[in-house]
Amino acid sequence: MRFRRSIGVGLATVIVVGGSTLWGASATAKGGEIGGSGNQYFLNDAWSGEANVRFTYGRTDDRVYVGNWNGDGRDTLAVRRGNQYHLSNSTTGGQADRVIAYGRSNDALLMGDWDGDGVDTPVVRRGNIYHFKNSLSGGAADAVVAYGRPSDVVLVGDWDGDGVDTLAVRRGSTYYFKNSLSGGGADQTVGYGRSSDAVFVGDWDGDRLDTLAVRRASTYYVANDFSGGDADRVLTYGRATDTTLAGDWNGDGADTLGVRRPPPAPSPTPSPAPRPSSPDLDCPDFRSKAEAQATFDYWMAQGLGDVHRLDADNDGEACESYFG
Repeated sequence: MRFRRSIGVGLATVIVVGGSTLWGASATAKGGEIGGSGNQYFLNDAWSGEANVRFTYGRTDDRVYVGNWNGDGRDTLAVRRGNQYHLSNSTTGGQADRVIAYGRSNDALLMGDWDGDGVDTPVVRRGNIYHFKNSLSGGAADAVVAYGRPSDVVLVGDWDGDGVDTLAVRRGSTYYFKNSLSGGGADQTVGYGRSSDAVFVGDWDGDRLDTLAVRRASTYYVANDFSGGDADRVLTYGRATDTTLAGDWNGDGADTLGVRRPPPAPSPTPSPAPRPSSPDLDCPDFRSKAEAQATFDYWMAQGLGDVHRLDADNDGEACESYFG
């Protein structure tokens, strides 16, 4: 892993959720949709041990963002449905604390603290034009800025520690950081990792500066500055099917990881056991059509035919007129 210079391998960490080792899945950088699917969330306030926060929120197909919606220093979730955003101020599930409408249903949208007030608010991206909003309300944008190219991958972060989020664009493995919400040239250009890396943004050490972490397969290489040298943390995290998200879940000033996961598939209903061939049974003697069908199918397979005369019309369906 390189900022053009070697970032060596540090102490690897394995994080466990609910007693199961997690092997990481892809996620978006700070500010954008986290991607994936599912409505179960497992958050960790540290870089080791079991997830200490588990909750269910929204629907499995919701588009999800991470942000601080009320200025309390804790990141929580918002789900997007069309141009409506359902904001929660806690990581406990339940109903949204606030619902706002903003932009168009097909807008590309990022979240960030654009004015340094401690509250994350939206910016709508249309091509390389960004419409910034400094409040969680509708209405016109507070600032409109052109930056980068329409094809750029965009990251959000506080790159200079002034408390205000700004933009960076990624082109392959080169990142162009801007320290103000304005056009023009980048304030800093950094080469980092590989063009195929999945990238996260966060303040990993609580120094108020957002930096990058990259993921390769299930391994994350986390650096706390842009100066090169050894990675400050290397860890393996999550399942292959998990979606990873980053945020400050407990308000301690440092970002850590969490995962989004679909609910477990329901256990299949066991097939009813067939009933004996005697005594003779009628349709009302069965608890369900499934039990009657299982009995019918079993004795037909044994070569004894319809021993209980459950298929009056010989169509292969048992007790259809009784159970409907």
